[in-house]
Amino acid sequence: MLRHLSVHAPRLALNYSTRQSCTRRTVTKLVEVPPVEVKENDVCVKMLAAPINPSDINRIQGVYPVRPDPPAVGGYEGVGEVHSVGSSVTSLSPGDWVISSPPSFGTWLTYIVKDEKVWHKIEKGVPMEYAATITVNPLTALLMLEHCVALNSGDAIVQNGRPAWMELTPFDDFNTALDKAMGKLGSQPKQVIKF
Repeated sequence: MLRHLSVHAPRLALNYSTRQSCTRRTVTKLVEVPPVEVKENDVCVKMLAAPINPSDINRIQGVYPVRPDPPAVGGYEGVGEVHSVGSSVTSLSPGDWVISSPPSFGTWLTYIVKDEKVWHKIEKGVPMEYAATITVNPLTALLMLEHCVALNSGDAIVQNGRPAWMELTPFDDFNTALDKAMGKLGSQPKQVIKF
């Protein structure tokens, strides 16, 4: 079992260099980013799936309140598998599935290296598409239900949208996926990229 890796494999990222409308196919670019050293408290995670959220598109457009400055790697949530861990990491092991919490920028990346405290282990039995989106929408829905409406026993909740899971090979035609997501935001708010 691989426990510690001083420098992990080269990474590919879906990057955007300027803020612009997402109607153009040149919004994102697949780029290679340099390897990053895995320090003693770091965990290197191989991303398995990350959604294309309306908020991701708004970040690229520059209209979302919380956004990184370009150039930036897209994505805000996702699920990954621990690839390697730093020498002082005790709570995670290679092969574990993890999500970051709070969500963080740059999940449209093949490998992410962050401090152990950022990663939270989840069960591998959770469908990958659900795991990739668990940190944002379900919590938003729960918050809305707890703070915006008084529910009583027997009340019904109607959801006016459904996820549109989209399986892709690693970075396979991302701009097509982004185009599809942009065209379906009203009725199908999410697409998922499987790495």
